[in-house]
Amino acid sequence: MKAKWIFIVVALLIAAGYAGWRAGKSGLGAGTANNDGGSRKVAFYQSPMHPWIKSEEPGNCTICGMALTPVYEGQKGFEVASDVVTLSRNTINVIHVATVPVTRTNLTRGLAAVGSAENDERQRRVISAYVEGRIDELRVTFPGQVVKQGELLARLYSPALLTAEREYLSLLDAPGEGESRGLTEDRTRLREAAEQRLRRLGMSPEQIAALGSKATTNSVTDIHAPFTGTVLERMAYEGQYVAAGEKLFTIGDYSRLWFQFDIYERDLAWIKPGTIARITTSSNPGKVYEAPVSFVEPSINPETRSARVRVEVENPLIGAPNGELRHELFNRVYAEAAFILSVSNVLAVPRTAVVSARAEPLVYVDLGGGNYQQRKVQLGFRGEELVEIVEGLEEGEKVVTTGSMLIDSQAQLNQQAVGPEETSAATPQADARTKGPPINLTAEQTTFLREIVDGAAKAADGLAADRVTEFNSAAPQLAERLAHAEHIFPAEHAWMGGLKKLGGAGKLKPTNDLREARAQFIAFSNALSELALHAHDSEPFKATHVYKCPMTDRSMAGAPKNGFWIQLSGPVRNPFFGAEMLDCGAEVKP
Repeated sequence: MKAKWIFIVVALLIAAGYAGWRAGKSGLGAGTANNDGGSRKVAFYQSPMHPWIKSEEPGNCTICGMALTPVYEGQKGFEVASDVVTLSRNTINVIHVATVPVTRTNLTRGLAAVGSAENDERQRRVISAYVEGRIDELRVTFPGQVVKQGELLARLYSPALLTAEREYLSLLDAPGEGESRGLTEDRTRLREAAEQRLRRLGMSPEQIAALGSKATTNSVTDIHAPFTGTVLERMAYEGQYVAAGEKLFTIGDYSRLWFQFDIYERDLAWIKPGTIARITTSSNPGKVYEAPVSFVEPSINPETRSARVRVEVENPLIGAPNGELRHELFNRVYAEAAFILSVSNVLAVPRTAVVSARAEPLVYVDLGGGNYQQRKVQLGFRGEELVEIVEGLEEGEKVVTTGSMLIDSQAQLNQQAVGPEETSAATPQADARTKGPPINLTAEQTTFLREIVDGAAKAADGLAADRVTEFNSAAPQLAERLAHAEHIFPAEHAWMGGLKKLGGAGKLKPTNDLREARAQFIAFSNALSELALHAHDSEPFKATHVYKCPMTDRSMAGAPKNGFWIQLSGPVRNPFFGAEMLDCGAEVKP
């Protein structure tokens, strides 16, 4: 009988245990217990730092590695910023969204221009009569004739020049016997003066040196070409009497031509000395002349909004059908140029990624999971297929190249539905800030501000390292210094309003609670960051970096959504989350 009762008790215990196991299993499958003893079903898991990252299973954020937070049915979860557009997988496939990574590469493009050729102005020479006389013989008979250096151009009969020659020759005679040293020195001085006179009358040193062998019956003086070139103008004729200073010939050097092209100011940033141009002319079909840009005019023509660019091209001599020599290229010839333009190692995206329909250009960055963030960008050089990104993107980020216009339309609808974002009065307005002009400070004022900046940076570093002791060391000193601001700065000082705001927010006191220390610090830090951004061009704020955390309201109750802080150097170290999210934040540019 006793064994029977023992059997019944054991059976009841087994049944109760089994029932409890089934109930527990059923409860785990239906939901997750809360602190009130009930259970709620998890709708999804979401990253609090990157709320567009969602998952049906628990895990870590694919961006920051932070554990995903469960969001229960009936809860909204963390709100996604209004500049983020979320699309379903079907929508992405329907509008054929395509993305490419932002990379550093070389930008290239072609630029066509028209112009004409001119002779090198540095190699143009006007030959004038140095003395009056008569043209007895003329060797140059037509403009365009090619002459070589030293070649005879004309012979001139001039009584004044002939007299000067004979006077010089008479002084070349050797000194007579018994002539004193003084007379010899006088003769030398007179000969040098006569030689100088001949030079002023247009004779070259070589012609003067050859006078000793000139026949006495030769009464003319030769005029030679000063360099190899082409006769551009001929104003002299045989038998013509010319006055001193009258122009006889103009000679230009066509061995190197200046090709001048007008470049519009929007393209001038691409052009610099050394840029290669490929030049073609209709007079030499099929021939391409490749040469670098040698000069860019520093002034823009106000009527055409363009500047001239010079390309120097070699122009060799060739034989003409009549046996005469001529240059391959004609002066003043019409020309077309194709410039090969490139910029090296720039951050670039395809031109199709940039949405230019708004006031400012923007792109859409792929955040993953069907989420795309609107990002304003500053553009630089524009290539044929790529465009340089000066500011707004980082290398490696993915941007939308196909479907960006449809995503932008959805973003505008989202922004209209959300309305303008409300911001706390204690939060600096980083997107609509005007910098204050540099202000001269006294040595005492500079020292005061430097102590405030150093103390705030130390407090931020301590909180970022989760060490409340460093905050406790800096807090009393900051509070004590701020209490004396009105004694150091006059009431009418341009920064006094910001300093009062800083003092009002700076109710800092030591605490053993790290969370309380961060709650104290955020109002003070936001006020100081606003002043640092406003006075960024003045001491001692030139050396500061201002960072922004977009989710401080999730780290402490009652905190503004955005938290700002200053650092004296990078990288980012978040004082509001510390080790939990140390690199959460982005630098704010003034």
